Amino acid sequence: MTQNNVDIAMCDMQKVPNDSNPSEITNVAPIILDQESLHKRFFNYQFWGFWGKIYKKELFRNIYFPPYNINEDYVVMAQLFLKQNRIVYIPNAMYYYRTNPQSQSHLRLSPRIMEEYYNKLWVLEFYRQTKCAYSSKAKAQLVESCIKLLGIIHIEDKQKCYLKQKNVLRNCLRQNLFFTIFKSKHLIGIKIMAVLRSLS
Repeated sequence: MTQNNVDIAMCDMQKVPNDSNPSEITNVAPIILDQESLHKRFFNYQFWGFWGKIYKKELFRNIYFPPYNINEDYVVMAQLFLKQNRIVYIPNAMYYYRTNPQSQSHLRLSPRIMEEYYNKLWVLEFYRQTKCAYSSKAKAQLVESCIKLLGIIHIEDKQKCYLKQKNVLRNCLRQNLFFTIFKSKHLIGIKIMAVLRSLS
């Protein structure tokens, strides 16, 4: 951060099984990311984690932290990355992650299943309010979450206890169906799934 005079420094992550040691770190050159390249990676599910980064504390003034804990990193990083920051990325796995099958990120059907949807929706509304150029990418993220969550409900909700949540997700897909089919850059498989899930 000091050498490159940046506001955020980021690195990659490697998953380490409990019975093994991390692989050795090799020296690689850091990359300064501009807004376009940063958001291209961000909306390709990179740099979402709050971990694996060092920040200047001033960045957190007026940052909203959501009450929902699933995909909450996405909400915070979406705000931080919109600031006109200088960001350096070190393409090396210097953050070590040991998986926990009981963690919140591994939860499937539960009363908290809609938290991901609420956080994705918040980011979309935030981008719209700030007239951000990346609103369409945030909308695409919301659509993907709706498809995923509807799939979980369809498979696991044997007792039909999540009909209200299912209707919310299905209505969101229907409202964004024209965008998904004709304007988004989703693969054809995602477009087909959006149509099927909006009708099921």
